[in-house]
Amino acid sequence: MKAAVKKNNLTPADRKKIVNLVKHDITLNRRIDRLVTMQNLFKYWHVAHLPFAIVMLIIMVIHVAVTIVLGYKWIF
Repeated sequence: MKAAVKKNNLTPADRKKIVNLVKHDITLNRRIDRLVTMQNLFKYWHVAHLPFAIVMLIIMVIHVAVTIVLGYKWIF
């Protein structure tokens, strides 16, 4: 990368600026790739999590119904 910039007869300040911009661009592209990976993993987490949440909701409703049917009282 630096060798390609040196061939264009630029001033040292311009070369340094270009190299820094390219490094920054590479860093941003890596971050974007990680973000896309995390978004895909989070999508799969939702697919796995939803059935568990529904089962827990059903268990809670059954639990409340059983306590009401058996005559438990709220003590607080």
